[in-house]
Amino acid sequence: IESIHADGNQRQIYYRCQDHLGQWHNYGPLNTSDATFDAEAFKKDRGACSDQRIKQLAWLKANKMELRGTTSNNMEAILGKPDIQQLADRNQEYYVYFLEPGPHCNQKASQAKSIAFRFSAMGIATEVTFQDGIPL
Repeated sequence: IESIHADGNQRQIYYRCQDHLGQWHNYGPLNTSDATFDAEAFKKDRGACSDQRIKQLAWLKANKMELRGTTSNNMEAILGKPDIQQLADRNQEYYVYFLEPGPHCNQKASQAKSIAFRFSAMGIATEVTFQDGIPL
């Protein structure tokens, strides 16, 4: 996250990503209508084991369509590394972020609430889903 600009209930998140050649690129703004998203708290709460990510659920749901169309690199800049990264058919992949603590915090399979992003072969988020556990 490079910067966050707020004006009333509107927030704009600007972020930077490094490409495979080491060059930095600026992206944004990701416009939000709710000032409750704390990107740093989300990133620090790996696996949601500290129970901080669930506080971001309303923002994630409100901005689901804004997040769709985001590249996988930019998603990592916004939310951090995914808790689970799954390969799907036709060079697609899923990024799964747990939203609440569960057995996964003790290295076991979990049905804890999560958000999953499906990325196309081009690395663009084409689907955003909320579920219990990981997508099948």
